[in-house]
Amino acid sequence: MEQRTFNLLDIVCREGLGNDVWGVVDGGDTKHLFGCQDGQELNGMFLYVYIDEEGQYPYLDRFDADLTVNSEDGVEIRLYQLR
Repeated sequence: MEQRTFNLLDIVCREGLGNDVWGVVDGGDTKHLFGCQDGQELNGMFLYVYIDEEGQYPYLDRFDADLTVNSEDGVEIRLYQLR
């Protein structure tokens, strides 16, 4: 496991994120995976986090997302490439 991957998983635990707001996907299209209007192909494995309206994540905010998309209902989804 790479250090960045370990750090991201550690941050998920530190933030206390439940399984309903984060996960891991291995490739796919953002339109089908997350219900985005414009689909973008994901090549590789990504950790994703649904950002709530308050969006206060002091540990997660230390990492720049590799991709940020919005679902059709306006929810921000940050994606971090793992490999």
